[in-house]
Amino acid sequence: MTPFDTPFSYQVGGSLPADHRGYVERQADFDLYTHLRRGEYCFVLNCRQMGKSSLRVRAMRRLQAEGTLCAVIDPQTRGTTPREDQWYAGTIKRLIEDLGLRELIDFPRWWRERDAQSLAVVERFNEFIDQVLLPNTNVPLVIFVEEVDNLLSLKFDTDGFFGLIRSFYERRAEIQDYQRLSFVFVGVAIPNDLIRSQQQSSFVNGHQVELAGFQLGQSRPLLAGLEGRVAEPEAVLAAALGWSGGQPFLTQKLLDLLVHSPQGEESSEAWVERLVRHQLLENWEAQDNPPHFKTIRDRLLLSDHQSRGRLLALYQQVLEQGGVAMQPSREYQQLRLTGLVGLRQGRLELTNRIYGELFSGEWVAQQLALMRP
Repeated sequence: MTPFDTPFSYQVGGSLPADHRGYVERQADFDLYTHLRRGEYCFVLNCRQMGKSSLRVRAMRRLQAEGTLCAVIDPQTRGTTPREDQWYAGTIKRLIEDLGLRELIDFPRWWRERDAQSLAVVERFNEFIDQVLLPNTNVPLVIFVEEVDNLLSLKFDTDGFFGLIRSFYERRAEIQDYQRLSFVFVGVAIPNDLIRSQQQSSFVNGHQVELAGFQLGQSRPLLAGLEGRVAEPEAVLAAALGWSGGQPFLTQKLLDLLVHSPQGEESSEAWVERLVRHQLLENWEAQDNPPHFKTIRDRLLLSDHQSRGRLLALYQQVLEQGGVAMQPSREYQQLRLTGLVGLRQGRLELTNRIYGELFSGEWVAQQLALMRP
């Protein structure tokens, strides 16, 4: 059965399959694919539920179809408290499986031999790339590092891992094989956070792939779930995007709510607004499932007292002025990671109308007042 034989459904949360009919291609799809085809390192760092993993799945499918070998390092598959040696062993084993190297290396024996030599786990990862992976392949290689924010929160120091990857990039100038190897970092983080030690230079090599919300012209694949179920599919889609700002998770959730709700005699615009207010905004904490608004609120409010005050003040400025010019400072980047604001033509602006209703100027003022003695 092909994807076109199955009933269309919107997916609220999680990665979309590579062949999902409702996948909306954005500029980010073109940018990520183009830069990886050139062999560049890339960052896909943005707030939660912006379609990062779906973008990765789609890019992998396209690259693999052209002969590129792809693999994924996902910290979530190792649990939350692995020892450093357990994490590296699991990571190398996953790479061996993803890249089809199982017949070329007896991993348990290989690991034990290096353990007997008291070789540091970072050095074992280096040796795997340098002496196993590259010599036994001759095509482009792309390794996606998912959920880098979870990786950074592990109990052991991850500077060695990211520092080693940076050294792989630097070896390109002298060793041609390393020009075939690219890394993509996916998650909720800032590039400068990848290496936290002040004794090491920051990790800045690579192209930042910007993820924007769905535009109406790009979003025609989403009509497949509305056609035959609502009276005016295009008007409903336009009204939904007017509220969600094309934010991927919110758009999928809102459209899913619409196709399961009766419209009545009201206009498409009035129907969409009524549903947004009744099923998303009113008593939102009880209806926020899977969590979305709570994640945004917590990222804004659960930082330390000083950072929280700066973030709230900056967000208040965005609301009052309709946007502010983007600056390289940490507060501006952290505010972007909440998802409340997005980058448009060099300015931080409110992401969508729904966020503006929930996290309004009045709400900000209340939060700032709670912080004062």
